[in-house]
Amino acid sequence: MPANDTALNPHGSEYSIPVFDVDEAARTFTSAPATTTSHPQPRIDVKTFICPPDHVYPLHIIAKRYTFPRPPPSTEEENEEEGLTLLVLHSTSFHKETWEPTLRELAGVIFRNRQGDSQHDSEYKKGGEGRRDVKADAKAKRERGRLWVDTAWVVECPNHGESAVLNRSIVRGAPFFGNWNLGCEKYAQAVHRFIRLAPRSAGMDFWRRGIKLVGLGHSLGGVAVSTLSNLHPLLPLRTLILVEPLLSPGPDGNKNIEALRKDLIAVASKRKNRWPSRADASAYFERLHARIRKSKQKAQNSAGDTKDPSSHRLGGCAWDSDVVGAFVKYGVCESEDKAGGVELACTREEEVNMYSERDGATKAVGDLDVTCGRLPVHVVFGEAGDYVPKNVQDALVDPRSGRRFESVIEMGGVGHLIPQQSPRALASALAGILVREWDSNGWSWERSAAAMTALGKRERAKL
Repeated sequence: MPANDTALNPHGSEYSIPVFDVDEAARTFTSAPATTTSHPQPRIDVKTFICPPDHVYPLHIIAKRYTFPRPPPSTEEENEEEGLTLLVLHSTSFHKETWEPTLRELAGVIFRNRQGDSQHDSEYKKGGEGRRDVKADAKAKRERGRLWVDTAWVVECPNHGESAVLNRSIVRGAPFFGNWNLGCEKYAQAVHRFIRLAPRSAGMDFWRRGIKLVGLGHSLGGVAVSTLSNLHPLLPLRTLILVEPLLSPGPDGNKNIEALRKDLIAVASKRKNRWPSRADASAYFERLHARIRKSKQKAQNSAGDTKDPSSHRLGGCAWDSDVVGAFVKYGVCESEDKAGGVELACTREEEVNMYSERDGATKAVGDLDVTCGRLPVHVVFGEAGDYVPKNVQDALVDPRSGRRFESVIEMGGVGHLIPQQSPRALASALAGILVREWDSNGWSWERSAAAMTALGKRERAKL
């Protein structure tokens, strides 16, 4: 049973797409190298909420609320203004805490910029080659200084992480096992149920007047949040951010990802899933990702290649050390077998079932079509193209499809598992997206005319 209260210290195409200036975001939100901690991280308060099953819905739904620190307001008006509420969904075979390192980094980015720390002040004073004029820089600094997040709610898919432990006896027994596929749509339905019951189970009203609700999802979570945006009653979402969504549009949508589906199923079927103890599981994952990092460094030194050599095989990227630690703690659970030990919380069978969902990557495209017409939608891709084929990503953001995206980012040096591989860089990208939409009155959504009509070659923003 999870603890109730914890604390955490914190592609080339002939089509034209609206491209977000990630280099500008990187300048605006400067971070220290991943191996150092040059700034103390603000404290994030964490609390777990459980929505119990009933005669309508048979599974427990667990969410964690991450409460961000509130920097001192610069005006009385800001003191009364509400910050953002993030609604966050995770990817297949992981767990809600996978987002913790990214949320911690995001809190740090926002807090430091609200505080106007001396490092950023000195960088703005220095200026330098290629920088905008002083007035424009000052305006950008003021805008980023107004951004803040109140809370982030990460809702877990019911057959993953701590939720899988609570629901184990249900999902592995009749009539559910093998007959009730907990895929993308059912994940969205679970999140919607949690939100509808949140006033009673979590003391939170997601439909209250003035809420600034942002949907954020990675991979499976990107698909599920697209479906969620059109479930009734409609949530008062202000925008969606999709990180490497496993979406495949068009009449050949399933055909275009069939090879990926087979690869995912093959990998999941053979994944190591048991260890004698949690310490053994920890040692296994630490050795695995240390070996991947060493292989990458060796390739860079010998060939001068800056790309990760693991980028062309599924799951071959090295995870951030905090992500590894969180997976050992939440993605692995005590086994019920007589032999004891620990095992994957999301079992190999459950993972295979989710990848086997025939319309999982295609059905939600229709929901996204609708959502793109009424909300700003941002998409973040990884450069490596190690999971979702590039032609599928290009088709998703093709303006001839009728889908209009507020921005499309391609992050360099990463693949599909961006939150796992590079939470610090992802936090900078997310902060850059959010600050664009924030003004002194809360939110300012301005659909760029250029984004609607631009023609020419697709550019790739690099982070």
